Amino acid sequence: MTERLKNSYTSRKAFTLLEVVVCLGIVSIILLSFTRLFINSFAATVQAGRTTQATALAQEKMEALLSYSYAELLDLGAELNGGFFHCPSEVSSVPAAIEGFNNLFCYYTIAYDTIELDGCPVDGLRLEVIILQGEEKQVVKFLSFVREKY
Repeated sequence: MTERLKNSYTSRKAFTLLEVVVCLGIVSIILLSFTRLFINSFAATVQAGRTTQATALAQEKMEALLSYSYAELLDLGAELNGGFFHCPSEVSSVPAAIEGFNNLFCYYTIAYDTIELDGCPVDGLRLEVIILQGEEKQVVKFLSFVREKY
């Protein structure tokens, strides 16, 4: 009887095939879950980088527009609209590829607009800079308002 117990004990030192298959199944499910997590986090990181790039570009374009005087903005609006720019016209540039940036396009809009400040209407120009990614997917939009100085 002691020999039978001894043989039974020595044969239990190894894993059975069923235990190995179950263990491999559990490990593969866990690894697949982590793989999906890494893929999603990588995609989010890439998109965050593109959004950061687009934000910097939009800010640069908006600062360039804000460096113009009110009269120069009116001229630019007229140039975009084929020489005519009158109230309540809204003109947009054609989306243009941004040099050095893959798949990013920029366009801007100049429009007459009225906003209310402390209950008083103020007329001026609404400026928009929009950075698009790929096929018309908006990434960043900057807005500003410029009024004529009196």
